[in-house]
Amino acid sequence: MMMVGSGGSYSVASFAAQMHELMEGETAKAVTPLEIISGPTTNAGIACFSASGRNRDIGVAFKAAAQREFSPLSALVLRDESPLHALGRRFQYADIVDFQSDSFKDGFLAVASLVASSVLIMRAYQASGPGSEELPSSLEELMHQTVFGWSAEDIASQAKELCLNRTVSLLFTNSLRATSVDLESRFVEAGLGNLHAADLRNFGHGRHFWMHKHKASTGIVCLVGDGMELLATKTLEALPQEIPRLRIDFRGPRHLQAIAGIVAGLHLSGLPPEKWSSLK
Repeated sequence: MMMVGSGGSYSVASFAAQMHELMEGETAKAVTPLEIISGPTTNAGIACFSASGRNRDIGVAFKAAAQREFSPLSALVLRDESPLHALGRRFQYADIVDFQSDSFKDGFLAVASLVASSVLIMRAYQASGPGSEELPSSLEELMHQTVFGWSAEDIASQAKELCLNRTVSLLFTNSLRATSVDLESRFVEAGLGNLHAADLRNFGHGRHFWMHKHKASTGIVCLVGDGMELLATKTLEALPQEIPRLRIDFRGPRHLQAIAGIVAGLHLSGLPPEKWSSLK
């Protein structure tokens, strides 16, 4: 299964790919529209993501997939009418799923649509797999249930201090992979700073050398889930202790860790909660 997105919607595609693997036990991959347009013609399932449904790259990718008869073919749009809807009517075997709400209105960095799309995707996979853990009734309840010692204010404050004039080395475990994708995107698109990311195992294969060369200008953010607390502890102990670090530990079902990671990432990137409070 290939999940297609660009810009902020690539974070959504990454989250969807992760949910497919966690909930269905099947391989999925987040890709950009270019990878569909110019990629191999091998048939595969395609799901496209666009908050407005007006993204031209997504439209071209959807059309290319339909003309090559990729199946199943679907799209998630947070509007009740869009150019993607028109394409869906043209290629009637495709499914366009829409969900309209005033709470999903975005600014430049597509915060509301990221959280909304992630919740909708998780609920869809839960509906297809009876017996999965239900979502808590609010984002705040989710965070307190899933993140050890959760405090949005403390994390935002620590992250701001750690990231100031430093390159951020983001370490993560697999359930937080979509968070790493979204954080990298936000750091670049908002000009927040330099960030490079690696999972805890891949980090040990040479990437740690950066920290020995740039101790004074590096900060570490470590997102720990999947029951890998010991690996995270040993990794951080092996790194120069003078490098400032922020560690966030997640617990509970991995699909809940994944969506809690998305929310934690918004605080780590310094986005004020009032920009997405309508979704709480």
